[in-house]
Amino acid sequence: MPNLPAAFSDAYFWTEGSGPLPEHFVIVTAHNPDALPTAPDLNAAADARLQAELAARGDEVFRVTGGSRDRAHLEPGWGIPARTPAPLGPLLAQRYQQLAFFWISDGDIWLVDTVTGTRSFVARWSERWIRSHPKDPLNQPIR
Repeated sequence: MPNLPAAFSDAYFWTEGSGPLPEHFVIVTAHNPDALPTAPDLNAAADARLQAELAARGDEVFRVTGGSRDRAHLEPGWGIPARTPAPLGPLLAQRYQQLAFFWISDGDIWLVDTVTGTRSFVARWSERWIRSHPKDPLNQPIR
């Protein structure tokens, strides 16, 4: 997608817990609105608001952290079961000032532009998913 940072398409993902993941879900973060570096305390507050909103909706969510392959950049977000990317993905992404969000469907990762709804294939989930959390000492380095 020409208007989105290239790093978005290069994202890798870590999940917490060991349960099975849904076949279809969106990943939304509240960190770094408008793709601008934001103070950690402001990111944490925005993440807490997003988590509270999802809990109030009754959504069954799970923690997903997206970031660079070398883990130099990590952004915690939430996976929310969703058979289609809309209306939930754009609604939350716009509310938390995100340029895009991810939609995982049948093992494919799609990057979805929040404004236009344009989808771009990123990769297979199995190629970009690291099962344990990036801060887990048992997590092996990516090679």
